[in-house]
Amino acid sequence: MESSMETSSMSTGVFVYKRKKSKTRSSGSPYKGSPYKGSPNKARRAVHVEMTGYPSEPWYPAYKSVLTSLEDEVEKMYSQMFAQLLENVSSFFESKSSAKNANEIPTACILTGINLPDHSIIYNALEKRLVSDVTPHVVLLSSRTCSTTRHLLGQILNKCQFGEFEMDVESADDSDCEFAGNQSRKRAIKCTFADVVDWYNNQGSEKPIIVVLTDFEAFASNVLGDFIYLASEHRKVLPMALVFGVATTETAVHDSLPHRIMSRLAMETFATKNSKEFLNHLINEVILTPKCLFRLGGDVFRMLTDIFLFYDFSIQSFLQKFKFCLLTHFADKGIFALYSKEDLTIEIMKSKELAKSIVPKLKSYRKFVEKHQGEEKLNLLTNDEHIKDTLICLATGLLEHFNYFLVGLKCLLEMTAFLPQQPLGRQLSDMYFEAVSQKVWLKPEYIKCVSLWKHLSGVEMEEKVDKLLEILEESLGDLPDLEEWITKITAANEKLKKIFSGQKSASCSPKKQNKPTELSGLSRIQLQQQLKELSKSSPSQNKFELARDEVIKSIEQMLKTLLVPPKELPLHELLLFDNLDLAKKELMGNSRLALNKALFNPHHYLKCKCCEQKYEEGISTSYPDVCISYHLHLEFMKHINLYDWLQSFNLIVERGGKHDDDEEEDCKISTKTQARFTQSIADLQFLGFIKPTARKADHVLRLTWGNNCA
Repeated sequence: MESSMETSSMSTGVFVYKRKKSKTRSSGSPYKGSPYKGSPNKARRAVHVEMTGYPSEPWYPAYKSVLTSLEDEVEKMYSQMFAQLLENVSSFFESKSSAKNANEIPTACILTGINLPDHSIIYNALEKRLVSDVTPHVVLLSSRTCSTTRHLLGQILNKCQFGEFEMDVESADDSDCEFAGNQSRKRAIKCTFADVVDWYNNQGSEKPIIVVLTDFEAFASNVLGDFIYLASEHRKVLPMALVFGVATTETAVHDSLPHRIMSRLAMETFATKNSKEFLNHLINEVILTPKCLFRLGGDVFRMLTDIFLFYDFSIQSFLQKFKFCLLTHFADKGIFALYSKEDLTIEIMKSKELAKSIVPKLKSYRKFVEKHQGEEKLNLLTNDEHIKDTLICLATGLLEHFNYFLVGLKCLLEMTAFLPQQPLGRQLSDMYFEAVSQKVWLKPEYIKCVSLWKHLSGVEMEEKVDKLLEILEESLGDLPDLEEWITKITAANEKLKKIFSGQKSASCSPKKQNKPTELSGLSRIQLQQQLKELSKSSPSQNKFELARDEVIKSIEQMLKTLLVPPKELPLHELLLFDNLDLAKKELMGNSRLALNKALFNPHHYLKCKCCEQKYEEGISTSYPDVCISYHLHLEFMKHINLYDWLQSFNLIVERGGKHDDDEEEDCKISTKTQARFTQSIADLQFLGFIKPTARKADHVLRLTWGNNCA
């Protein structure tokens, strides 16, 4: 075995090391002519969706409508959130393009944060903006394909000529510039800066080339230093600008590049918004609005936000999990899944199948039926026409109530977010978690908020009530029943303002004027009785406090009406996805536990009959090789003899686990079995169950102990 091999493994003798294939698609590519140009991953995802068979399901059009609506709203949100950043970066390059400094390269340092899955969205939006406003020559580079300066220059030339495709990194020869393939698709192997300059001169353009380094920290310092030096020296003949995508802080740039290189950059720093701000904006402006036609239960919603806050800070990951819940809900409830389109909902509710088989199984509908007596109860169970009419009424009422519920949440947030310690939380999602499944006005935190409202000054109370009325008036066009509450709260608020303005000269909040109680001349027993009576009696209130209590009472009555938990209404199972166990199983998998379970019991994931075997029956010959090796390694101690392990593996694979006394114990093992065994232990080594040991040449060291997957 050659010493130049980089891979150090027990299986190096088995694997064939092939040259990395080009990403250039052949003429027979299944993605040729697809609408996903330049994006094979998107094409593969599209092919996968077509192969799943979902489009043929009756519920798929409704699911596609909800999904499309969600994606459109998310795109609008991204454009709004990135608008200021893109404008600033574009203005920076436009201002620098007129400057004729011979050495300094205009450089924009964008602090993107650690949410790596979301970076591609930022850079794609930035590329579109720079192409439309500054220059058509914008190149996005990643460290994966820029291991040397020549490879980096080759990527620039390749993308300027052929678009967004990335070439493979080759290291065979040191030729200046080579091209391979047909005329329609060429692959750049290695180039020099002179080749880039020649191409630029042939274009006859004076606009600069903007190079975007999407993962600045991963680039080699010497590669960046050489590239910046060359770009600075050739700036008179080739104007170039840079964008550094920094996931950490600005100091990472200064740590990576020496002063002699930094002095050649005219750098300005820009920052994107915090990931938590993105999430709050997504929830407040997209998910918890009538624009989003899908609803999550409180527990599932809390789990998704917890994953975001404690794991990845990725909006893209959050949206993928949200879409999974959406797909699962429609696949489970089928065409009967409710969403906020009343015309379609009414048509669906007329279904006989729904009336006869689906709805009677719903727990919320059974509770609704149990509240009725006599003939009405019998009709709700047996009369199909009566069931249809009831379902239409219930479904329409549920969808309408959820819109009122969201308005009530916004009003509650406005009245509680400013209070000390935020008893109900500081974000709309915090209140949604609790209010969607239980009566929030019964919680101690809500009672504490009401008591704090009674200590607000006149100015604070007026400001909050005015903002609450603004929220109600904004939703009045779609929800006409809010007019009653607007009239009632407005009348109480006007009365409060009138009383407060008359007493404003005395103090911001009028003081109580209790009549003094005469306690002198009383005996000890009389004084004790008098004090007990005073402690039981409530202090007298002035006009301001009475008006303030009236406003608070009106707000409480409105909140109790609007915030009736949707989970307590009939048919809520068709609207809310609240299967926490399924969501946890699919979205919060324990990788180590799942890995052990897959190796110990492959039937759990493969669902094939051949692997369905009880633990007492031993190791099945139909198990995958890695599962057989895993079972056998559990029977060994700390050090495992590879020859004994191979003999046991051969016994199961070749003879089905049966001993043959007539054959010799050390029979010849086929090369095919040896290759399968070598592959399986290489997989176990990669997964971290074993490792080679220098103490014994023919032994490996077991790294894991205990097995709870039986």
